[in-house]
Amino acid sequence: MLDKIGLRLSLETLCEQFMQHESLFISHEINYPSPLPKTAELQLFRIVQEGLTNAHKYARAEAVNVKLKPVKNGLQLVIHDNGKGFDVQDALHSGKAFGLHSILQRSKAIGGHAEIRSDQNGTVIRVEVPTA
Repeated sequence: MLDKIGLRLSLETLCEQFMQHESLFISHEINYPSPLPKTAELQLFRIVQEGLTNAHKYARAEAVNVKLKPVKNGLQLVIHDNGKGFDVQDALHSGKAFGLHSILQRSKAIGGHAEIRSDQNGTVIRVEVPTA
């Protein structure tokens, strides 16, 4: 799908499909003006996939907002849910948080940086990736 329709439409389709099959409302703002290498696009797509899965499966969120936008020298991806939240450090050190580690590793693999913050009001995953 990614190769055929590109990152923007793939992310929009992913969000729409997730809403159809899960009891989760997803709003999205995808502003993707300049293409990254295909490998970087795939990693960003997988990060969004993991973020949506975690929001539904573990956080029991009712709503998620996905934003992809240009920032100085790169792109910023933000996935924000209204789920129950968790202790990020405890989860990362539990040996069970494969999805969270995947998000961190995928962002590093494409030269980016990921930050995961969570509290009783939900979770925010922020990934910044350089475009140059």
